Amino acid sequence: MTSITLKQLEIFVAVANKLSFSSAANSLHLTQPAISKQIRNLEEQCGYTLFEQVGKKIYLTETGQHLLKYTENILGAVELLNDNINQSDHIIGGKLRIGMGDTLQHVMFDILADFRNLYPKVEFNVSINNYPVLSEQLLENKLDFAIMGNVGTRFGLTAELITRPPLLLVASAKHPIAIKRKITFKELQNETFIIGEHGSASYILTNELFNKIQPIDEKIFQISNFEAMKHAVKANLGVAILAKFILSSELTKGSIASLNVVGLDPMKLDLYWVQHKDKQLSKAGKLFKKMVFKQLKLLEH
Repeated sequence: MTSITLKQLEIFVAVANKLSFSSAANSLHLTQPAISKQIRNLEEQCGYTLFEQVGKKIYLTETGQHLLKYTENILGAVELLNDNINQSDHIIGGKLRIGMGDTLQHVMFDILADFRNLYPKVEFNVSINNYPVLSEQLLENKLDFAIMGNVGTRFGLTAELITRPPLLLVASAKHPIAIKRKITFKELQNETFIIGEHGSASYILTNELFNKIQPIDEKIFQISNFEAMKHAVKANLGVAILAKFILSSELTKGSIASLNVVGLDPMKLDLYWVQHKDKQLSKAGKLFKKMVFKQLKLLEH
């Protein structure tokens, strides 16, 4: 019996993720017959059918699903080994697969640029998405780690609090409410609230605010992108709860105003470093984590 090769496992993962022999062949720059032959050989070596065809589509069998989990862990360990072998104290390289929440684009790309200036041989693969998607990518070993806000509890993941920067209730400077020095909850009853997607900090805190200003005509303008929410506020489409660090330019120029609501407690955005509980970071990953914690701490002010 011949041994299973890493090449076979890489091909298996590509087919399993795309559920298409032709798509896997294109991504790996191989021919479709070569891909099919390697999968047949792997099935013969395992003694199990890994894919089944229903109509024109292919699906992983139950055995195939189990093998995929083990294979992704094996390939992840090999990648980590290669990274550490190729890295010395003076030459840090490899690839970092990074996830981040939409709110953090404003600062994370500056951190990536600073890190690349120090370690130009490090490559980045960035996924910008919400918590449910990023957590799945972490569990499937498609990401090394993720930086995001207000995470939930997910088995198999660890979350380490980085910092708690302030959130503000804001409105366009064109809005009549923006010139008021003090605002009551009652004055917010007829406002349109611009909120983020379900589960976001904006969504959660806005709904908590609704409980304080009852009765309220819940006029909602829902936008999934925080940068778009900021522009909607500037256009005077409603008020919103947004992170102070994405508003620095607008607050300085006076195009957006922070609202002082009597009785409204200070709001914070909890930012976390999240990774698989069994994930071992490469040297580059550890250095990047140190930089992220140091620079994101500055957002507290």
